[in-house]
Amino acid sequence: MNVLIALLLAGGAGWYLWRTGALGTLPSSSVDPKLLMNPPKPPVPTAPTTQTSGFGGSGGLIGGLIAGAGFLTYAIVNLGLFRGGEEGVKTNPARDRFFQQFISWCAANVPGWSYGTGSSAQQPAAATVLSYVVDGNRANTLITNVYLARTLEDYTAAAKAMAAALQPWADRYGVRIEIPT
Repeated sequence: MNVLIALLLAGGAGWYLWRTGALGTLPSSSVDPKLLMNPPKPPVPTAPTTQTSGFGGSGGLIGGLIAGAGFLTYAIVNLGLFRGGEEGVKTNPARDRFFQQFISWCAANVPGWSYGTGSSAQQPAAATVLSYVVDGNRANTLITNVYLARTLEDYTAAAKAMAAALQPWADRYGVRIEIPT
């Protein structure tokens, strides 16, 4: 949401700078810019018209559009705009890799494992390995905290708490729990 506000502000600033002529140096027409900035007073009042500034015609508009496109590209690529922001670009992939280690262990070591190895097996795998060391309520809390994390920082804290609770299980079965980021 903050990125959208920034885009709106940048677009508004770009439009203002284009409209006032601050973005370009090319005259928008062959008319002397001084006349456009200080036009002679008409002898008879006329209906209001829209007048562009003498500086910044199409050159300013194109510059503003290029700047806007550059900012939008940056926001899409680096900030994850339209891809879920930090959660979609960083947190979810790290969370998937975190749960995948439990899915792999369950698929190899739990007789009759029927949940497969895809993302639908994340919760059952985490619950299965946690059932070795904590009760159901504590397991539910640990799993929920990992799922509810929206930022990489929150995810890391929740994953560390879950890994700490799973340490006796990891020691017993010789598993190294990794917290991907």
